[in-house]
Amino acid sequence: MMGTINAENDFADALHDLHDRVDSVLFDVQPWQQWTEFGACFYAMRINAFLLLGCSTVTLGELLPGAKMTAKTSRVSVNLVPSRVVKTADQYGSSIGPEICLDEYERIDWTSGGRIVLSEDNEAGVDIFFTLKETKTNNLTVFVDRRKRHNGPFKFRHAKKHFKQMDVLPQFLEGSGVRLVRGVMNCASSSNLGMYEMDHDCFLLPREKNETFHGTLAYHPACSPVVDINSASLTALRSVLKGSKEAVDEAIEVILRKRNKPSRGFSNFEAFDVQVLKKLKVGIEENAWIAP
Repeated sequence: MMGTINAENDFADALHDLHDRVDSVLFDVQPWQQWTEFGACFYAMRINAFLLLGCSTVTLGELLPGAKMTAKTSRVSVNLVPSRVVKTADQYGSSIGPEICLDEYERIDWTSGGRIVLSEDNEAGVDIFFTLKETKTNNLTVFVDRRKRHNGPFKFRHAKKHFKQMDVLPQFLEGSGVRLVRGVMNCASSSNLGMYEMDHDCFLLPREKNETFHGTLAYHPACSPVVDINSASLTALRSVLKGSKEAVDEAIEVILRKRNKPSRGFSNFEAFDVQVLKKLKVGIEENAWIAP
């Protein structure tokens, strides 16, 4: 009974982290920051949810459903531990040590498990990292997560570039049998990676598998860094449209009228640009798009 109570408390803590780190500041930070914060909270929620259900050991295929990976990688089994999100200014890389700073007074060992580490303002590197123990060997498995920030095509060469840049193990862990699992999250654009051959110990989340990976939380506004003009809420539309209040209000009216037509919205961004942006002299943030 005590184990069940602890698991319930751990899951509740993860939900509170989502509220405090994401929901309560949803429109106070940039969409890319929301997406990264949400991603860290989601890892903690998923791990703690498995533990609440009595699953202390899972495969990577179960932990990362919908992500593209090799069959060998999907069968790797790891032991789960209660997890919370922490944030650090230290950046993941070859020179990072076992301890990281959470603030000027507190340091923690990020390799001891139970910490989903969020890297502050890490524009070009690893956004999220954490560790779990491999079930078969009890060796450490280091997970590194990079969020693809650009709303544009995602091709083979882009995937190779991301995975190559992430192929870095901290020096203090070299030669210790550690497994490095690299992940690229691509919820920002469509891709043509259906035939892309994944390397072992890598995973890629295509945008079209976002719902498979996140379940019902795929519809959380912070689960993707992009705002779909054809389906976004009024608040989300106001966050991406730029101009006078009158111009933005008029643009939103045009968007809503377009949604009520048989086409259910704009067919492409070019049509939206001509009919709304240029006509009404309204600007738009780069994270807005039109879903195909």
